[in-house]
Amino acid sequence: MKLSRTKTPTGGWQYYEPSTNWSLPQPLSQTWDTAVELIYKHRLANPVLKSRAGVKTVESDLEAYTKARLHMREVEAEVRASQPQVKRGCRSCS
Repeated sequence: MKLSRTKTPTGGWQYYEPSTNWSLPQPLSQTWDTAVELIYKHRLANPVLKSRAGVKTVESDLEAYTKARLHMREVEAEVRASQPQVKRGCRSCS
């Protein structure tokens, strides 16, 4: 399952920055772009986080946080497991 950046996920765009004890404000009213911008600005304003303030890094971190929060990797594994598997015969059966 792929994460959509145009559809707000369940619970909104949430993000928590443990080193500063900061959370993205009002997650249900944020768009993807607004959430990225707020995280980016927060990181720029904090010397400890400046090295992780690149837009691509912020996007990657927000996506990873959201997927982990929504257990998306588990969902992907369940979908793959539920799909029929093609069984091939062994060499001696061919």
